Amino acid sequence: MSKAVKISLYSIVLIFVLACILYAVGIFDKFFLKKADSKYYENGDFYFSGDLLDGKFYGKGEIKINDNTFIGKFTSGKIDGAFVLESSDGVTLSGSFNNNSITEGTLTANNYKALINGSQTEYTNNSGFTYVGGFDSTGMHGEGTLTYKDGSKYVGQFTHGFADKSGTYYAADGTTIIYQGEFKNGLFDGYGKYSFNNVQYVGNFKEGLPEGTGIYTAKDGSTYEGTFVKGKLNGDVNITNSSGKKSVGKWENGKRVS
Repeated sequence: MSKAVKISLYSIVLIFVLACILYAVGIFDKFFLKKADSKYYENGDFYFSGDLLDGKFYGKGEIKINDNTFIGKFTSGKIDGAFVLESSDGVTLSGSFNNNSITEGTLTANNYKALINGSQTEYTNNSGFTYVGGFDSTGMHGEGTLTYKDGSKYVGQFTHGFADKSGTYYAADGTTIIYQGEFKNGLFDGYGKYSFNNVQYVGNFKEGLPEGTGIYTAKDGSTYEGTFVKGKLNGDVNITNSSGKKSVGKWENGKRVS
């Protein structure tokens, strides 16, 4: 699946969440007075301004890290409630948190927009693709549908932003199945069925190419059953022509030698 796209929409949020976790466990207590109120702390590229309780963020506060700004509400050091995040590269994320996890939000940038509802995200990109489905801090994750500008789409499972495990890839008409089977890192990998331009391959794949045992069906209906290496037939091949006549041939690197 050469069109595999990895999206990491809000990894910058992890920086702020990590900072909050460190405060929540008291790592930085030594910098604050217990029961302190309306304090600020600045250390290098990190800046916090807001209310504190027992040395932890509490109530409304503002965090700045390397020109990225986060304004939101906190409970016992954790992000909890409404927030707005503006990154140095022009990305804006706003919505609400619950215990350091985004429950809903809207992310906008120059070329895309995402609507986040818990673990589900609806993502649109000016370059022409959309995504609806599971999402985490690494990108597309879980069940989802990725639709490209030409109408072709992938429906299935994602892991860390890539098509993974099992799914179906459709042609531009949105209904004709090009590939159905296993994926890994956005590529055909494992057992699957590929059909395109009146040819078909059913068998094993590795890194997007036929690899291992499989059956190739040509446009004239003849079939070639054997072992594939990097997409090419190698070794003994069982052949059935369009009339049903069977024979055996030998292939090397995709070419018949006997």
